[in-house]
Amino acid sequence: MQLNGLERFALGKLIAHRPSIDEALLSAATRVLERVRTPVGFYALIELPPGLCDLDHLPECEWKFRVGLQKRGGFFVCWPVGDSRLCLEAVCDGGLDAPSLATELLSEGAGPEGLREATP
Repeated sequence: MQLNGLERFALGKLIAHRPSIDEALLSAATRVLERVRTPVGFYALIELPPGLCDLDHLPECEWKFRVGLQKRGGFFVCWPVGDSRLCLEAVCDGGLDAPSLATELLSEGAGPEGLREATP
């Protein structure tokens, strides 16, 4: 399977500062090995093309968010699994499920007020 829009969005927020991984994510050889909806979001196991990026020094990355003016939100987290795989997980709170999250995050009307980085 190919990366979907929500997975690309999340990975862009999580690891945008790593050019070699960005390049690997754009590769047609990148595949989603497993995609599972969970009660609070989803997780995906992603295989990157071997040799195209270095996951050895990639720490676990987390990006917290809120959607709209309500207090609904959650976080994305990803971490390396071996040399060429990433696990990506989304955890939603406040009654926000994965399909609603995708709709809200990827809608054309989601401007700065629609999606905000959570403040501590």
